[in-house]
Amino acid sequence: GANQARLNSEVGANNGVILANTSKKGYAFNTTVGLSVAQRRGFYGGLFYTYNNVKSISDNPGSNAGSAWGFASVNNANDQILYPSQYAVPHRIMGNISYRQEYANHLATTISLYYDGSHQGRYTYAYSGDINKDGISGDLLYVPNNVNNLTFATELRDNDGNITYSATQEEQRKAFDDYINNDSYLKDRRGKYAERNGGLMPWLNRWDARVLQDVYVNAGGRRHSLQISLDIQNLGNLINSDWGISKRLTGNQNPLNVVSVSDDGVPTFTMNKSGDKFVSSKDITSNLSTVSTTWSMLLGVRYIF
Repeated sequence: GANQARLNSEVGANNGVILANTSKKGYAFNTTVGLSVAQRRGFYGGLFYTYNNVKSISDNPGSNAGSAWGFASVNNANDQILYPSQYAVPHRIMGNISYRQEYANHLATTISLYYDGSHQGRYTYAYSGDINKDGISGDLLYVPNNVNNLTFATELRDNDGNITYSATQEEQRKAFDDYINNDSYLKDRRGKYAERNGGLMPWLNRWDARVLQDVYVNAGGRRHSLQISLDIQNLGNLINSDWGISKRLTGNQNPLNVVSVSDDGVPTFTMNKSGDKFVSSKDITSNLSTVSTTWSMLLGVRYIF
C-alpha cells in the first residue's frame, strides 16, 4: 500500500533543499542551422532546422510540490533517472518564401508562404493503476520480451456481481503484443521500461500564406501606401480538412490496467479496452479540431507613410 512509499534521504525533508536540488544530471543541447536568401528578382526567404536533445530528472510539471513531484511517472519514489524533457521535441523545420513585384508605377503585390513542422509534444507510456505500491498511479510501462510471462485476469465484476470485463489470457496477450509491435518506440524497448516522455506526438505540417496588395504614391519626399492584406492561417486545412490538424492524447498510451499485485510482487493485469475493442498503439492520438487548430482568414487594411 501507500505505506511502502519512501522519501529520498539524499533530498531530505526541507523544502529549501528540495527547491535547490537541481542536480548535475540534466543537460540540454540545441542547435539551429539555416539558409537565408536575400531578395533576388523579387524572391526572398529562408529554411531552418533545429535539433534538441534535452534530458532532465524532472520537468516540474505541476503547480505545487505535490503535483510536480508526487505524480511523476517513475518506477519508485527515489527515481533519479534522466529522461527526455517533456518540453523539448527533437526536430523542427521552419521555412518561408516570398515574392514581391512592383508594377504599373503605383502597385505592388507580395505573396508569402510559411512552413512550420515539428512533433506536437511528448507523452509517457504507463500503467493504469499502481504497480509498485507507492500509493501513486502513473508508473512507467515495462515492455516485456515475451508477453506470455504476464498474468492476465480473465474476468472482472462489480460489487453487485455483474461482469464488467471479460477476455481470455490469450486474447489479451496477443493484443498487448500487437500493441508493442505496432509502435516503433516500444518495439525497440523490449526488455526495458518505457522512458518518461519517451513517446512522440505525430509530426504536424503547418502552412500559412499571406497576400499583400499595395497601392502607393510618392509625395513630399516619402512613399504613401494603402496596403490590403489577406492572411490564411493553416492553408493546408483549407485545402483538405485532414491536413494541418493538431492531435490530442486519447488515453490509449496506458495499455495495461493493474488489477492486483501479490505479496511477492507479481502483478495481474487486464488489457485496457476502448468500447468493445482492445486499445491499440495506432490510436494513441485523435484529431483536435478547434477554432485554433483549423484554418482561418484575416483581412486587414493599413496606411503606411
